[in-house]
Amino acid sequence: MAETVYEDYYLDHKSTIPANAGDPVKLFVRRRRKNPAADQPSRPVLMLHGRSVAALAGFDLQYKNGQYSWAEQLAKKDFDVFVMELQGSGLSTRPMMDDPKNVSPAPAQRALLVPYPNAEPYTGPVSYAAQLNNSQSDWDEVDTVVDWILDQTGAA
Repeated sequence: MAETVYEDYYLDHKSTIPANAGDPVKLFVRRRRKNPAADQPSRPVLMLHGRSVAALAGFDLQYKNGQYSWAEQLAKKDFDVFVMELQGSGLSTRPMMDDPKNVSPAPAQRALLVPYPNAEPYTGPVSYAAQLNNSQSDWDEVDTVVDWILDQTGAA
């Protein structure tokens, strides 16, 4: 079966996440396909992760010659595969994630910080009390990537 190739991109995006609204950020996208030089209609597929596993680990795990890569298997079937990572995940920009004051005081959340600095419970005011992202910011990021995919592939 034909081998596939991949290209990694960092797309410019103006964040709408409340924590960094208006800031320029980078959205990571991997494109995997069988033959970039072939003059054939593109059949694009966008793969988007959930919240527990980054997109590359979930969709393009390179283990045993791509046997565990869903993206690679689709590319071998002539799909033009795009794997994107939302802000705060994988290789995309990480907004406001470095302040331990913002971690929930719940023991399960605190346990994730141990043995890192400032892992002791913090009872004072948090620096950023809102959720990191929301549905609208996720949709805005998907829109940026879909517009780019349409431009790259000519798909309608």
